[in-house]
Amino acid sequence: MIFVNAFHLRVDNLFRMQYPTLVVNLPFSWLTIQEGKRQSHCVQIQRCICAQSNAFLIIHFINYERILTMNNISPKIKQMTVIALMTAVLCILSPFSLNIPVSPVPISLGSMAVYFVVTVLGMKRGTVSVLLYILLGLVGLPVFSGFTGGAGKLFGPTGGYIIGYIFLALIFGGAIEYGTKLIKNELLVSILGGIVGTLVLYLFGTVWLAILLQKDFVSALWLGVIPYIPGDIIKFILAMVIGVQLRKRLKKANLI
Repeated sequence: MIFVNAFHLRVDNLFRMQYPTLVVNLPFSWLTIQEGKRQSHCVQIQRCICAQSNAFLIIHFINYERILTMNNISPKIKQMTVIALMTAVLCILSPFSLNIPVSPVPISLGSMAVYFVVTVLGMKRGTVSVLLYILLGLVGLPVFSGFTGGAGKLFGPTGGYIIGYIFLALIFGGAIEYGTKLIKNELLVSILGGIVGTLVLYLFGTVWLAILLQKDFVSALWLGVIPYIPGDIIKFILAMVIGVQLRKRLKKANLI
């Protein structure tokens, strides 16, 4: 909605007792604004002057002429805003973790956060969000498991999983966005994409854990994957249920 510097202002309630109709006449275009409408927030009434049978309002414009609504914000701004919000979700959820005695890899909400963000944003925007999250952690913000950060985290037990998040986002998000071209069942495609993406995540985590601890692949698999499968299934289901609903709402609002 664009506001011009000249308009016709009609106030029906505020001064009804004193003046049946108050009109501001300025040159250029005309715009009718009724009291109580959002439009009236863009001007500030300074004083009222009576001239015989006519009443004129002297008004002062606030420093803007455009009230932004989601309909006139550019698509790029919308996308950047949503990506930033989803990156914040990653940064908030991922640090929460629980150490267990049988493995050097903690139980973390990181994978759940990635499932959720990618479900909402899809492949491209979801991957960008994951990359931003990792970069924030690498520069030292405490957004990795256990509220830690820094490049050294990549050389710890969870380093392989952190890198694996990128491929999880690409594979899972790709299935959500493009999988229905091959399989019409959207839910089935999403589940298959989540499974394949998670297997790749496990692969990166297991290989790095085996190298770090100097163990064979199977031993590293029992340390870094097998104990976590039931929990990952639950996290995946929760992320999908909530994420699908949010994705629908964002699409309806034309935000993604």
